[in-house]
Amino acid sequence: MQDYGMQEVAIQQGGHLEDAAAVYARRRFEGGSARHLAAMARFPASRRLELAPLRYLLPQGRSCLFDLFAGTGFASASIRSEFRGTFLLEPHVAAEDASIANSRRHRACALSAGSFDGLPAADLAVCLAGFHHVLGPGPAADRDSHRRQRLEALRLWGSRLAPSGRLVIADVPLAGTDVGWLSGDPSGLLPTEPSAGAAGDEAPLADALRRRGIEDYLAALTARCDELDLGQPEPSAFFDHVVAEQSPYGHVACFDSPQELADMFREAGYEHVRAFVAPTPWLFPSKADAVWFVRELLGIGQPCDRPSALKTAEVDSLGTDIRTHLDLRQVSEGVWAVAWKLMYVMGERP
Repeated sequence: MQDYGMQEVAIQQGGHLEDAAAVYARRRFEGGSARHLAAMARFPASRRLELAPLRYLLPQGRSCLFDLFAGTGFASASIRSEFRGTFLLEPHVAAEDASIANSRRHRACALSAGSFDGLPAADLAVCLAGFHHVLGPGPAADRDSHRRQRLEALRLWGSRLAPSGRLVIADVPLAGTDVGWLSGDPSGLLPTEPSAGAAGDEAPLADALRRRGIEDYLAALTARCDELDLGQPEPSAFFDHVVAEQSPYGHVACFDSPQELADMFREAGYEHVRAFVAPTPWLFPSKADAVWFVRELLGIGQPCDRPSALKTAEVDSLGTDIRTHLDLRQVSEGVWAVAWKLMYVMGERP
């Protein structure tokens, strides 16, 4: 495994925090972007449940949307039709659908203030699974350094929001965070039902998406996952103990609890902060498909171009690792689930 430690990167970049994080992201994503894109292209709907909560968090203003650390544009894909313009801020990974009429690729680092020059103020900014890579220059265990850098990022993004604009961060929570943790101001900030167009075809979990209200949504989805016996996944532990050891690109990250991230939002000046954790299992037609997707999406081992090319021993070995920290089981005829969970934290610019 190559050493992409943040301390070494910071020295190369003269100690600039935003550059240190950007260089680490470039090294990792340049190394694994082709595999990531191939995985998403083969199973484009498998992670759809991660996008459903975003429809409960849309602001009233729908002019401009920022997709921060956009990658393929997956985070904004299901909601960009609600906005007149979308900017995908991602300097490294090719956006697979940047040709959509109201979407514009902006090749820039989301941690650099200059990247936002010339862009309109955003009514909504979303960041999916990128915030755990916003790191300070110290060693991986230096949470104080990482927290300072994250506050800088939150303040920067807040300054680029329109009044009452919203920032939504969806990310892997710290190990030990229970699904369903919910806090914040319940005074009508969230709609009673998701915006039109929410996905409804994620069998066998689609029933949960048709419930009214975010609390009902969380309760129904959690109950359905309990019924399927998916357990309590720990994706941050999977990153720390599997991806970091088995990926040729490494995985340097710092994960927050919902309370920690909500507190940072408030310290950075956001109002009406709302946080929750939702089960977001990934769904596949077979066990081999599930193992291959996890392997290629997260850059584990050497590249493999299709699920059928995986050897049985490889499926069994990684499948065991997945079951240790997540879960992997058949939940209905022709549907296998990899248990997953994400925290969603929303704040508004005053």
